[in-house]
Amino acid sequence: MRTGQPYALRDVDDTPITEAEGRAIVKARHKIDPRRRENVRYKRMRERRKQAAGQESQGSRCAPTGRPAKTKPTSRQVA
Repeated sequence: MRTGQPYALRDVDDTPITEAEGRAIVKARHKIDPRRRENVRYKRMRERRKQAAGQESQGSRCAPTGRPAKTKPTSRQVA
């Protein structure tokens, strides 16, 4: 790049390759099993849904809520 020459695609053995050969190499070496892809997608969507629902949907009563805490007393007590 700095020498003014265009970028050249090369194999792991430093052999020049064409764009089609590069695409074929990537397709062969970096293919993900469809079941694995579906599993990851399901987990990611479940986490997004949980996050979008807020922390109120958590089962724990001690878990913090997404709402601010009430700082003013609800009833007045006179001493």
